[in-house]
Amino acid sequence: MDKVDYRKGNYRAVADRLRPAAELLADWCAPQPGHLVVDVAAGSGNVAQLCASRSARVVAVDRVREQLLLGRQDDDAIYWVVGDALDLPLADDVADAALSTFGVIFANPPDQAVRELTRVCRSRGVVGVTAWPDAGFQHAARQAFQEVGAFASGGHDHLAAWGTPERLAQRLGPVADEVEVCTGTLHATFPTLGDWWRSRATTPPVMTARECLDDAGFAELARRLQEAARQFGTETEDGFVLEEGGGLSRGARSGSLTRPARWGCSRSVRLRLGTGQA
Repeated sequence: MDKVDYRKGNYRAVADRLRPAAELLADWCAPQPGHLVVDVAAGSGNVAQLCASRSARVVAVDRVREQLLLGRQDDDAIYWVVGDALDLPLADDVADAALSTFGVIFANPPDQAVRELTRVCRSRGVVGVTAWPDAGFQHAARQAFQEVGAFASGGHDHLAAWGTPERLAQRLGPVADEVEVCTGTLHATFPTLGDWWRSRATTPPVMTARECLDDAGFAELARRLQEAARQFGTETEDGFVLEEGGGLSRGARSGSLTRPARWGCSRSVRLRLGTGQA
């Protein structure tokens, strides 16, 4: 199998886990009331909804219709559009910002995806992207899926393409006059490691893998993913905490970057799941 089928499983579990990164990206890129923002590879629209809450006009684009329908249940004022990050269904120079939270990094070739982000932005528009690091839990999880035969080896490696601050800057460098990079950590808290796995087991990547593995293969995948989580997680008084690093990069055309009041690099954002706490 080459790709995750994002129509399967519980995508809201994924969206909830990633929302703090979307909040940081929206805060960092600071869309203003009336601005037109495009959320690219939007999923169910974390970034789109956050920007809409700032009174921006928002278009959310994703190739998976079912994910857009999830988002529309939450906010039907956003324009939800089926489309490809490599060929956005938008005219040139129409947006004030084009943003993507752990979405456009999966588009291949990445340089074409970046050109599309920039193409739809006006002069002085802002492009913002979040990406997983090339080390840490995401790397271990990718290896686990490949080694049990759930996903084919080779092909587009988003960790290699985007996974360091230097690569994040290099991706946007050719199309932006200024590029800045920030790093942070997502902390997801569950009562136990077992609760983490029960939540993870419902997500589209794991549900997609379940369909192509026999029982023994899926049991091995479960063992390896839990071992990876144990390696990068911590048992605390509050429960099991998994840490996942992330990088944010923003670039501007024609020197438009300004620092918002809550500016900060190497920031840590926290998400608590499975405990009934915000």
